[in-house]
Amino acid sequence: MVRRLRPADQGDAVLVSALRAGDQAAYTELFDRHAPTLTRVILRIIGTPADVPELVNEAMFRAIRRIHDLEAGDCLKSWLCAIAVNVSREHVRARTRRRWFRWIGLDDASELPAPAADFEHREAARELYRILDELPVDDRIVFAMRYLDDRELTDVAQACGVSLATVKRRLVRAEKRIALLGRKSPSLRGWLEGGARWASR
Repeated sequence: MVRRLRPADQGDAVLVSALRAGDQAAYTELFDRHAPTLTRVILRIIGTPADVPELVNEAMFRAIRRIHDLEAGDCLKSWLCAIAVNVSREHVRARTRRRWFRWIGLDDASELPAPAADFEHREAARELYRILDELPVDDRIVFAMRYLDDRELTDVAQACGVSLATVKRRLVRAEKRIALLGRKSPSLRGWLEGGARWASR
């Protein structure tokens, strides 16, 4: 079966060919076209805006270095998201190993894209990311991608390189842990008791 490329896919196919040929202009085009998506994915996972630009650059560097690994017919955007997830995972694990928990400052919290910035109080956003810091990194990633970045489960599974069933198991664990810890927090208790974000999913 021949896969029919959508217009966006066709544009990316040309871009990939240019990248593989070492076209310098293609590097700029890659960043301009896909950096906003990677920025959003990484921010949702790590929760600290100050660290995002460096991680986006790292993800782009890895993508350029590995561009020949992209299989024919694969979606460039999904492949880049998978790289962004891996970069985010490494960052969270390193931060946990160092026992280094960086709180989101008031100014930074205001920069978080919706829905994180839509919490009734910025304290709730800080508290949520504090709880996410306590989750296993893989559970944190699926929760952030599903509920904070509003991605479909199939997209989450593809980005994480795991089965849909695995994503669902991790999501259930994350939901239970966040519900348990969140009810101990005054800033999150009302949100949870009023119907957590995932209650309507």
